[in-house]
Amino acid sequence: MPRFWTACLALLLVPPAAADGKELKPKLGDIGGAFYAEVSESRRVCRSAVEGRIALCRLNTGFESDAGNREYARCLPVFEWQAESCAAHFRRQARKCDGRGPARIEAFTRFGCTVAAKAGEDSGGPAVAPVDRAMQARMRTDIRSGPGPGHARTGMLEAGREVRVTGEAGAWLRIEAPGGGAAFVHASRLVPPAPRDPAADLAPKCVAMSPGTACWQELADRPGCRFWYDYYNPGVSWSWSGACQAGFADGRGVLAATWTGGSAELFGAFGGGRMQGLWVARYAGGRLEQGHYLNGSRQGRWVDRYANGRVDEGSYANGRKHGRWVSRYASGNSLEYEYRDGSADGQPGVYVTGDGERRPGHWSGNCFLDGEGRPLVRRGGGETCPPG
Repeated sequence: MPRFWTACLALLLVPPAAADGKELKPKLGDIGGAFYAEVSESRRVCRSAVEGRIALCRLNTGFESDAGNREYARCLPVFEWQAESCAAHFRRQARKCDGRGPARIEAFTRFGCTVAAKAGEDSGGPAVAPVDRAMQARMRTDIRSGPGPGHARTGMLEAGREVRVTGEAGAWLRIEAPGGGAAFVHASRLVPPAPRDPAADLAPKCVAMSPGTACWQELADRPGCRFWYDYYNPGVSWSWSGACQAGFADGRGVLAATWTGGSAELFGAFGGGRMQGLWVARYAGGRLEQGHYLNGSRQGRWVDRYANGRVDEGSYANGRKHGRWVSRYASGNSLEYEYRDGSADGQPGVYVTGDGERRPGHWSGNCFLDGEGRPLVRRGGGETCPPG
């Protein structure tokens, strides 16, 4: 298709902003860039960063919830078109990785869909009752000029940002805006602030701690800057592309991990050194993982996609797998099972074949056994499973 007509189609798909409309962003928002002072020394990292951003473009085709996808279904094809433009943008940016000197991988900031405000959203509104309390953003979220999505967007709260709440208006809270003055945010986007560890900057530091311990990990590229991680591995080195405030990783950026034989990039936001809101992890082997953090712990729905086609999907509570999980395999078979407080051992489940046959069973260690004790699925230390 000629470029002229491609550009025209893009304009048709993205509705113009209107005075009575509101701009909506997909679940990952815009996709950030990166900067390298000397790209010839960082070619592998640069290419990996661009590939990770292309993967994020492909994921950025819907809202955070199915309810949002249903309510604003007309935005989904717009996001799909923009995702293709985003991927093409970063493919072009990848050429910079082959140069010399400083290189800036430009962000893609053209995600958005403008929809008409619902009738009555801007007319009147609930009265504001005065309150005074501290709250914290549980995810990256818009702030608006009034109590309702039809009011103009005036800024953004990063995940983990603490704010002072000064009023309540139905399901909306009035806050002291980061730039001064008052603004409104939906009450579901704020939570009470996490208790501050009195010695958070002193202990527990990860140095000399046992593997698997939750502790404050120091960034290899930012001496004195730390982040909270719930599983210490002394063989992993961490770096951070974002800001550090008062000795802690803060705001949005890319958290890079390297170890012998492997690497990963994690895209998300910190608040006071703790992961907050949506994070997406891309591993060098092709694995892709995404879900939400709350104050440094995994919380809610997570999806884990492996290079071999397997997809694991389920929920976390306070950093541990808890509730229903489903594993889907490239063969068309699937496994439905339960976790309780981080363990599946002894929990029941059903192995479903591609043609619909259901075979009940249960987990025993790393083995999912059918009713006769035969292993249907082996994981990790599956060599301890009984003969199949």
